This record gives sequence, structure tokens and C-alpha cells, in this order.
Amino acid sequence: QQKSRTCNDPTVKEECEHSFSNLSLIHYGQYIDDHFTHLVNHTPPAFSDGYNSELMSLIRELYTTYSLELHHVKNQMRHVYLSSAIQPQYDDIESELTALFLLHYRPTNIFEFSPSHGWSTLLILNAVNTYQGYTSESVQMKSFDLEDMCTNSVAKYFPSLQEKDSLIRWSLLTGDVRDRFQTDFLSSDTDIDYLFIDSDHSRDFVLFYLEHLLTPLLRKLRQTGALMFVSVHDCFVDGLVTHEGAALHNFLTENGVKYFNPNNAAHQEEISALREKADFSTDNIHFVNNNPSIFFLLG
Repeated sequence: QQKSRTCNDPTVKEECEHSFSNLSLIHYGQYIDDHFTHLVNHTPPAFSDGYNSELMSLIRELYTTYSLELHHVKNQMRHVYLSSAIQPQYDDIESELTALFLLHYRPTNIFEFSPSHGWSTLLILNAVNTYQGYTSESVQMKSFDLEDMCTNSVAKYFPSLQEKDSLIRWSLLTGDVRDRFQTDFLSSDTDIDYLFIDSDHSRDFVLFYLEHLLTPLLRKLRQTGALMFVSVHDCFVDGLVTHEGAALHNFLTENGVKYFNPNNAAHQEEISALREKADFSTDNIHFVNNNPSIFFLLG
């Protein structure tokens, strides 16, 4: 059953260490014995060597173009951090990249599962609130979780969302998100611009959303020629790839979709230089050198 878990959850670490210390995924759902002694930090090559020059080039531009806006978003999130009990499970660099991509792509239809206590929800809404000032388009965001743990926080920091004339609409739908794939995510009148995934990281849940959500979404996007920006959290933990990360990597590779991994050594070096130049190296809220998200354009 869907639930929110983070890289700090010992069950996530346990499943990574047990399943991937000497196993390699060659097809999502199918595992074979493949000794990992030749891999650096027990990490599959895709996660240690998967440099994405296209997105890295874009990120260089975004840290310059949206420096002021990103500082604003971070200041808003620092206020959340200092004035609430919400503990961020999203690290500084992946948070910055999420905000920068949002500021650049300016999505108008955002889906998120699962928000848990709302840190990622508030990050996204703060970025949306920043770029919405540059456009007259309305933005709709839907979050999905088993139970409501974030509505009060969203109402506290974004009371204007309750106003009838608000151009930003946010709603939380409770229950198992898998039951809503057909009705909400894949309906003919729904075009998702940005999909945020940080939910149950179990193998069964991941394989389900790959088959019943990302596969039909990819088919639809390629038929229409559209693109959807996606970020997925907790794809690896402490240098070990998770079930979710390995399955997702193989799905994307098989379908010719490149992804961006902030933990790639070359990416880390470039991002560190960019952050220092734009005065972000000391502007930290939750700086942990883990950043286990991957980012990609599906289509």
C-alpha cells in the first residue's frame, strides 16, 4: 500500500543493502546474480556514470537566469523550516534544481504523490507562486496521499489559495493513488506538465506505477509530441541503488529517455561551482550531500 518513506527510513536502507549488494537489475522485475565488486561504492554504472550534458547545460543557465527568484524561494522555505515542525526530507541541491526547473518550465498542471507533511508541496507552491507573477495563466496542483498530513501547513503558508479568484489551485486527494491513475492521471482531458513522485519505494509499488502510469503516459506524450517534466525521490540511498532507482533506470533506458542524477561526480563538481558563484553555497537549509532524486523529461 502506498505510503511516504524517506532515505532516512531504515527499512529503505535495509532493502537496498539486502537486494542490491550483489544483484543487478537487467529488466525491471527481473533480477540476476551479478557481483558488484567492480562497481564504485556499490553503485550501478548508470548512477555513477550517467552524465546528462543537455540538462547540465540548462542548469548552468538556470542558476544565472533565476538566481534572484531561487533565493526568494529558499527564503520562503527557510521561513517554513524555522516556523514549523516540518522536517525537510528533500536536500538543498535537489530542492534548488526542482525550483529552477519549475521556474523554467512554468507548468500549469502539477501532480504530486506523496506529500507527507508537505515540505515538497510547499517548495513546489513557492516556486509556482514566484513564476505565476510573470503570467496570467492559472496553475492547478493536485497532491495524493493515503492520509492528510499537510493541508493545515498549506493553509498556514498559502491562505490566498482559499480565495475564489486565486490563480493557483491546490487540492489533496486521499486514498491509494493507484486507484486514481485511470480517473485522474490518464483521463483524456488531463495534460500533466510536472509529475513529482516520492511515495512507497517498494518493488511492487514501483513496478505498478511504471506499468500503469509512466508507460501509458509515455505512449500518450509521444503520440501528441508533448513533454512532461518528472522528478523521482529516493532512487538511491548511501551509494546503493534502490528497487525504485534500478527499475526506473531500466525503464528510462529501454525507452531512450535520458535522466539527470545530481550525484554524478561531474554534476556534483559543476553544481558546487555554480552554487558558489550564485551565492548558494552558504545559503543552506537542509544540506546533506545525498540528493537522491533523478530528473527527466518524459516524451
